[in-house]
Amino acid sequence: MKILRVLLIILLVSITFGCASTGKGPTEVVYDYNVNADFSSLKTYDWLATSGGVKINQLVIVRVKDAVDTKLQARGLALSKDDPDFLITMYGETLREYETKWKGLDSNLWNDEGRIKLAFFDSQTNEVIWWAETRADVYLNMPPEEKTKMVNDAVSRMLEKFPPNPPE
Repeated sequence: MKILRVLLIILLVSITFGCASTGKGPTEVVYDYNVNADFSSLKTYDWLATSGGVKINQLVIVRVKDAVDTKLQARGLALSKDDPDFLITMYGETLREYETKWKGLDSNLWNDEGRIKLAFFDSQTNEVIWWAETRADVYLNMPPEEKTKMVNDAVSRMLEKFPPNPPE
């Protein structure tokens, strides 16, 4: 009888944790940069026109640009159409991800995962000098304020890596 109680407790604990929300929080930022680039000389930037590689809607594109502009200008960089030091482009996509963790009978095991990538190019050589990518799940049914918050958070996490710390 004691063994049965222990097994029942283990079963209840397993079910409780198995059904608990596993809401995905912010994920890490993946980034890379040209170790030979002189980031201290960068003072001005401009945006490249978005291309077919941006698989996100126009309002999210505007939110990303606003968030990047705000962060970069707070660091003393200036948006300039006249001979900028570097150019920025963005890419975005939504991936279908299969969740292997059981979350209950009413859950959908397929999730949409959004990604945003920023790439900075040297305006003279057109070579990538820095890029970063992170997850930003912006869903159609989210209120606009929540979409803005999600984008701002994603951009903040990416730009924490810019400019990169020089290697020691």
